[in-house]
Amino acid sequence: SGAVHAETNGALEIRDGERIMLIGDLMHGPRYAQHPGLRDPELLPAYFLSRFAARNVTFVKIAADHMTTASLLAILDSEVLSWKPTLVIIDRGVYDVASQFRKPKPDFSVYRKGMSTLVSRLRAAGARMVLCSPTPKNNGSAPDSLLPPNDGIAGMVRDAREIAAANGAHFVDVFTP
Repeated sequence: SGAVHAETNGALEIRDGERIMLIGDLMHGPRYAQHPGLRDPELLPAYFLSRFAARNVTFVKIAADHMTTASLLAILDSEVLSWKPTLVIIDRGVYDVASQFRKPKPDFSVYRKGMSTLVSRLRAAGARMVLCSPTPKNNGSAPDSLLPPNDGIAGMVRDAREIAAANGAHFVDVFTP
């Protein structure tokens, strides 16, 4: 069975009037059987709304279906920052991995560059963040024996962890066993 590891920069406080934006891959069903329901798009809002019932909390979900982290930047102003989110939970990476399929030498630096820019722009807009580790593209490999290009995910998880730490964001690792 897998584990979910959270690394925090202090406690994650949910404030009254919070506008929480959920961005990305977390909208698309469970990652693997060991994390059933983890990515159910209603799970996080239901938890926060029941746990912090006395607070006025609003949720906005952006699926960003089939978008790389870099392509998400093209809609950042119109689809994300226009909502003026105060807390953003970012689960990106599966399509960054998919973009590297069939390349003789996968280049995972596209993820780090895009995620660094995304986090910098959100931070400049005053949003607090939670970054979730990227996950493999389903190509038939099991979580404990990943086939290319999924074998590069560990480096992307390291990048996400470093970006979160450098920006005072929380990090949740749902990839590393």
